[in-house]
Amino acid sequence: MREKLITLQPEQIIDIELRRVDKHPVAVYLARLAPRSRIAMASTLSVIVRMVSNSEISVEMFPWQSLRYQHISALRSQLAEIYSPSRAHGCLAALRAVMKECWQLSL
Repeated sequence: MREKLITLQPEQIIDIELRRVDKHPVAVYLARLAPRSRIAMASTLSVIVRMVSNSEISVEMFPWQSLRYQHISALRSQLAEIYSPSRAHGCLAALRAVMKECWQLSL
């Protein structure tokens, strides 16, 4: 018996990916926060995505598991130039938490 090949459109792939929230590092991280903190950290993570990717990609679609030391080091210096030390530290704390979720999810 031959298996049928399934062809998916890009919007269908996005839907499949968004349904797998138990495997998404941002979703797992935000789920463990208080509701008011989720809003603030989601905003912080979108700032990080804009700085790293230079595009309009969403936090959900960003490949967090692909970030490496050199990317985070460059981001750290950008944050230090633009924001106050406390704001930069908050951004790095959010990034650290998402990276830890990537590691714990074996991504």
